[in-house]
Amino acid sequence: MRTLALAAALAAAGAAAAAAQSAGQTGSIHGLVRDPSGAPVPGAVIVVQHSETGYSRRTETGEEGRYAIAGLPVGTYLLKAGRAGFDPAELAGVDISVGASHERNLVLTLSGLGTKVEVNEQTEAVEAASASASVALGGERIEETPARSRNYLNFVALAPGLASSPQGGVQRSMTVIRQPAADSGFSFQGMRGRNNSVEVDGLGNRDETTGGNRVAIGLEMVQEFRVAGAITGAELGGAAGGLINVVTRTGSNTMHGDVTFFAQNEIFNARRPETAPGRRPRFLRWQPGASWHGPLRRDRTFLAAAVEGERETAEEWSDVDGSAAERINAALQRFPALPLRNVTHRLFPVSERGEEAFARLNHVFSASDTAAVRYAFSRGRAFGDVQPFNHFQDRSAGGSSSTVDHSLAGNWFHVAGPSLVLELRGQFAVRRQSLRPNSSGPMLEIPGVATFGQACLLDGWRRERHWQGIAGLDWTRGRQRISVGGMAPRRAGSGLARTVQRAVCFPRA
Repeated sequence: MRTLALAAALAAAGAAAAAAQSAGQTGSIHGLVRDPSGAPVPGAVIVVQHSETGYSRRTETGEEGRYAIAGLPVGTYLLKAGRAGFDPAELAGVDISVGASHERNLVLTLSGLGTKVEVNEQTEAVEAASASASVALGGERIEETPARSRNYLNFVALAPGLASSPQGGVQRSMTVIRQPAADSGFSFQGMRGRNNSVEVDGLGNRDETTGGNRVAIGLEMVQEFRVAGAITGAELGGAAGGLINVVTRTGSNTMHGDVTFFAQNEIFNARRPETAPGRRPRFLRWQPGASWHGPLRRDRTFLAAAVEGERETAEEWSDVDGSAAERINAALQRFPALPLRNVTHRLFPVSERGEEAFARLNHVFSASDTAAVRYAFSRGRAFGDVQPFNHFQDRSAGGSSSTVDHSLAGNWFHVAGPSLVLELRGQFAVRRQSLRPNSSGPMLEIPGVATFGQACLLDGWRRERHWQGIAGLDWTRGRQRISVGGMAPRRAGSGLARTVQRAVCFPRA
């Protein structure tokens, strides 16, 4: 009796977290099957089949004519229903979104009429089972819509109750860090940007030091992502702020490839008001990339892979006023022992480099067992363009950064019965980041005028290692659905922050 009570207590305690994990990269479908008079049809066979991979699941309706299928990979499905004495019914184009429960009802006509009911479109039903305000985007809406620097996080701005975070800096590059404390880049309903949860395939992708995004994923490899605000249900995970969950693309029975090229030049940019009249700052950015997904073995084994590079050469503007720069430079000449000899006025050169690679392998062992493994890599380097302060910063107070991410993850789904789905998920990830200042010597600050010299935040390195294991169980019976399980995360970090020389502040008179 005590054992049963303990098990019930553990299930209740883990229900919220486990429900989140079970919804990490799958969705579900439920509905009611009726005859032409509106009476429920029990014992009808329900089959859902993935349009791209051929993967299928089946169940039967209960006494009330209801059915439910959980743990379906994201994608478009064909829904079929049939029973002896009735003509079969089909519903094509059923989209399953991550973390969502979709309702689809069917009507079976009496046999002998020589008809088969086919429906190609159906209005999306309201997700009455979901208590969360969230937005799901995927498919061609992501791949074909223009996005600055080909960063899928730009689409996050479509979610309600969201604003950009001052410490984000994610809009310009997926791989390069331009602020030492760069967070996720978004604030949900006034919460700090570092309080958000960032996930890939239901596994953590959050920098535990700053709250930013870790490994980068290219646009072609994003199947769908869901953005949920600060008020979310347990099925979407736990975070003080909002949640961003990305589902990566799987292969399909149709071979498909892309070659992409994104370019940007200063001739298409407006002149910045703070720069010298008559000249635009130099800006040249280009991003070549290639992707492929298709079958290695039809209906069984699928591969999706992509590579992409980033190159940027640009000019940034020093915030120090010209007259102030002249007076500061004259004062610096009186102290020959200082490493810094002058501050910069107007434009100075900066650049960046970035690379990312991704591969995912899916295999269908049977209708009951599927597995997947993926590897993602990204590296970004900024040269002279890391900005630790927001205003009146000289080039000497900036720095350079190098960020390298590796992520290896896998999952296994087992359908134990028509109403029972088991899942195991795991990940190992490593992030290494280093920061280097543009100058040496003490940091000097004149409030409201200039900050110059070696910045106190830009000399050091750190490394994060992440281990994560997740087990989940999803059980459906009639109108009831229960998700339980647990997550076992482990993180280890190391780093070195070198001692900076004295920071001197000169108050303005």
